[in-house]
Amino acid sequence: MTPFMRTIRAGIVGVGKIGRAQIAAVRSMAFADVAAIAMRDPERAAAMASELKISTHYRDYRDLVADPDVDVVHVCTPNSSHFEICKAAIVAGKAVLCEKPLTISAKESEELLALAISRNVKTAVNFVYRHYAAIKALRDIISRGALGDIYTVHGEYLQDWLLYDSDYDWRVESSVGGASRAMADIGSHWCDLACFLTGER
Repeated sequence: MTPFMRTIRAGIVGVGKIGRAQIAAVRSMAFADVAAIAMRDPERAAAMASELKISTHYRDYRDLVADPDVDVVHVCTPNSSHFEICKAAIVAGKAVLCEKPLTISAKESEELLALAISRNVKTAVNFVYRHYAAIKALRDIISRGALGDIYTVHGEYLQDWLLYDSDYDWRVESSVGGASRAMADIGSHWCDLACFLTGER
């Protein structure tokens, strides 16, 4: 880190599986740290902050967004809450890293995009697979024309998630995950990779 670079302070909203992964990722960078977390359950928030050695915790994401010690807001909550949290952060002038999908409707996403542009706020959606070395190598092969012209892209996303009848996840609830369910939540990774690899929309 250069002497002119200050630490970027992240606030994590939602500290489930993805939130914990975000905390680990932030802490792996020499120029960033976690300033605060927000969780709806105040007892869990306090316990999680103590366990993860994070000095500040909130029950309400609005308090985290208003915290002057938070530079960037990581949105790691169920899909249906992404819009309101991202909007509050953008209005507050905080950079945003949102888990995919950005929102549960194109209308909401378009509103956030227009708002971020009008306020010159940095935003991103966390499509992590494009950063894998194999994906970067494949993108280079395609961009050099080594595979010739690309006319169609076909792919699958295979996993054992929800294999058993006893498995449950909020993503199967349209009221929480959104009407597009698996297509938006997991299929969005596939769509992002298709665009990223080919350079086409």
